[in-house]
Amino acid sequence: NFVLKASSGLGRGFERYDDALPRPEAVRRWPGPSARDATDPAIALLDGCTGLRCFVWVHYQDPHGPYDPPPGWRERELARSTREGDGARQLPVGADHPGRGAIPAYHFLAGRHDVAYYRGGYRGEVAYVDAEIGRLLAELSRRGEGERTLAVLAAAHAEALGERDLWFAHGEWLGDEQVRVPLFLRVPGRAPAR
Repeated sequence: NFVLKASSGLGRGFERYDDALPRPEAVRRWPGPSARDATDPAIALLDGCTGLRCFVWVHYQDPHGPYDPPPGWRERELARSTREGDGARQLPVGADHPGRGAIPAYHFLAGRHDVAYYRGGYRGEVAYVDAEIGRLLAELSRRGEGERTLAVLAAAHAEALGERDLWFAHGEWLGDEQVRVPLFLRVPGRAPAR
């Protein structure tokens, strides 16, 4: 995430802090990685962790606006998003934030105004990140570290996808759809539980 640059101070205490952001966003052109850009260096870090106690923090910026997943990911979700009752709804383009009744300007892609296109992009990014997290966990298992690794998955927030006519934004009007987020712990030697 652009706000997590080492210059913010968050890199203090880490032996290595990779804040490279190789790909610009689709609209604002701000620096922003894709999930693969986070997973690949994390897997490379594992080479130095085998058999040792290591803390590795991997921050995934997707899904954040603009919802521009790699090819194929939006398309996997688009049919479902189109079938939803408001999928064909056409939204105007509004200011960058807060998305009240409109697509935030920094989200606007491909001249599309339909809810389904953006909701499909969001869901595509969620699925893409899920696959990348799975790739990282599979690599831990492949190396024989999976059963020894405490894995924590936490989300900072979710996005409004039309609730209370707030579109593709977060933070301005908080509701359950934005603050009820996952926290998963995989603890070595502990059975799955809630």
